[in-house]
Amino acid sequence: MPDSFKGLQACLLLLTSLALGTAARAADTTEDPPWVEQAVGAPPEFSQAHLLTLETPNFQSVQVAIDPATLQLGGDGVLRYVMVLKARSGTVTASYQALRCATRETKTYALYTASGQWSAVSQPQWKPVAENGLTHLAWVFARQAACSAGLSPDVPQIIQLLKHGQPQNRFPYE
Repeated sequence: MPDSFKGLQACLLLLTSLALGTAARAADTTEDPPWVEQAVGAPPEFSQAHLLTLETPNFQSVQVAIDPATLQLGGDGVLRYVMVLKARSGTVTASYQALRCATRETKTYALYTASGQWSAVSQPQWKPVAENGLTHLAWVFARQAACSAGLSPDVPQIIQLLKHGQPQNRFPYE
């Protein structure tokens, strides 16, 4: 067999194996489907009787707490809860919120006013959780309990962290 034919054979063999390898990798590649937020219903009822208080600075004029009965981990990986704010005057307000530890985002679905009524937020949007600014209280909750154990929250563990006053933990990816 001439050397040029052997070279051609080797080249064809190489091309065939490359093509088969590429096809095999393409067949094995399974992309995760895009994340989709599950439908969210009305805010859950909350009670002031069993609130778990977040540690906030003494100079803050409101007590910030979570009603543990409202903590729900959805199939979409989102933790939903009611955060209650109690002013020194006794006025109580609350918000129905969501926290996505995997992306460090929060969303507010509804606000509970001093008049005792829920008001839905029109077009709620995911916002980055930040130490400063409008998402500060979600950051406090995420850091103290909700996201401190990892990217996937665990409701019983969150309740234990809130009950036992664990020291502030860092986000697992900070």
